[in-house]
Amino acid sequence: MEKKKLKNVDEPVDIGDVSTKSYVDLIKNGLKSDIVELQKRSLIHSEHGDFDAKGKIIGNVKDPLNSLNVVNKQFFERNALSQTNTIPSEEFYDLKGIPLKNLSNPQDKNDAVPK
Repeated sequence: MEKKKLKNVDEPVDIGDVSTKSYVDLIKNGLKSDIVELQKRSLIHSEHGDFDAKGKIIGNVKDPLNSLNVVNKQFFERNALSQTNTIPSEEFYDLKGIPLKNLSNPQDKNDAVPK
């Protein structure tokens, strides 16, 4: 069918059917619109390979199961050391009764020391 045109082609029904340009354009434009909408609602890889939430809150994050899982605010506040004072000379961290293990030798007079 070199340099011949098909006219009065109906919309495709079977996978091997031909399609009109207007039918393909309609599908293509719908896909572009769907892709744009999906990008608005999705975490997108940045140019550096990181995920970018574009300033939106990521919600419904469960507590982590593995060391490389993201953490939610509640898990962080339950497990992080909290600073008890904002005055630099008086600041210390509350361990909430949790033993502090694997301490290295102290380097500064205010460093914790192993027993």
